[in-house]
Amino acid sequence: MTQEAVRDRHLEEAVSRLQHGTRRITQAITWARAVNEAWRTFNRHEARQDVADSHASPAAHVYERATLDAQIMMVSRVFDAPGRGPILAQNRISFHVCRQLLALPDVMDFLLEQSEGWNELGAENRDLVTARYQAFNAGLVALENEQPNRAQLVRGFRDENIAHELRFDVLPQRPQYDHIHGLIDEASTLVGHLAMVVNGQVIHWHDGDIHRSTTWLWDAVADAQRRDR
Repeated sequence: MTQEAVRDRHLEEAVSRLQHGTRRITQAITWARAVNEAWRTFNRHEARQDVADSHASPAAHVYERATLDAQIMMVSRVFDAPGRGPILAQNRISFHVCRQLLALPDVMDFLLEQSEGWNELGAENRDLVTARYQAFNAGLVALENEQPNRAQLVRGFRDENIAHELRFDVLPQRPQYDHIHGLIDEASTLVGHLAMVVNGQVIHWHDGDIHRSTTWLWDAVADAQRRDR
């Protein structure tokens, strides 16, 4: 195989992995946003005490913990560092993996050229893709350098309490709820940049649906508790 053929194959594989990674990260963040909305709605529900006093209390506790754990798992996943081995042989999908794929030779040139066929703007799309690519990188660098580092705190909590059940003599600093909420917002912004760069895609989040459904659920439980009194 010629050197040019090898380069073309690597480029095709990198773009394919980027497209797949963007889809999977978008799915993970969509789920994180949904469970975050469900968790917040439950914790702010005006009849939360009625639910706690009802026969649904054990199930409500499981619901609250499961929705929190789901957020932590999804946020940790999309901010995971690359694993061992070459970037084209990764078994992980995260923003950091995608950043390294984007930095491979010829990848951004290919995506810039591809953008010209999106619509009637043609070559003007190159400026949009370049700006979103720069915003994506800048956002990741800012998150890597922030203190306290929310992504590290959330990932550490996942490793200790959810994924690996590790135990330490001195417990590490815990993430706060606001850290998780904020990282979901940051991840939503980052995947918006990534989706535009890779696919020319604009993501529309359907916020509110889960809030309405969750409110209906706990209203129904609270009403049943009141009738049983």
